Amino acid sequence: MKLFKTPFLLIVLFCAFNTFAQETPQAVLTTTDIDLLIKTLKPIQKDLAKLGQNYDNLEDPSALQALAANEKVKAVFKKYGWSDNYFLKVSAITNAYASIKIEKEFEDMPEEQKLYMKQIIEQYKVGNKSLVNEKDLELTKSKFDALDTFFSEYHD
Repeated sequence: MKLFKTPFLLIVLFCAFNTFAQETPQAVLTTTDIDLLIKTLKPIQKDLAKLGQNYDNLEDPSALQALAANEKVKAVFKKYGWSDNYFLKVSAITNAYASIKIEKEFEDMPEEQKLYMKQIIEQYKVGNKSLVNEKDLELTKSKFDALDTFFSEYHD
């Protein structure tokens, strides 16, 4: 019995639960941010690897802070059109995507799985409200298909 269709979904969930939560997150995304993530994530990772940096420990907030504070890393982000708020925006996109993906996965589950997962999904929704601004969520919904394709191809 497969509860989630993609292994990436589990990774996204883990990261989403370990992201810096705000009581009332501000909207931070534009359509350009989502397009930029899809276009630049792989080249950024290649450039970071050349610097000896990686994304292996993204669920650790201190690792993210150290990576974000590195001047050479900042130069890589800037090279691809990102500002110092790269991690904030990527976190917003990832959390919004995960929220939408969970809803879609839940809708597609057989009824017996829905009964089992309902409480878990409800707890996730409550926790996720502190991670995703509604405006960012709506914007991400408009780009969901492109993000879903990107994350599916990226992690297969």
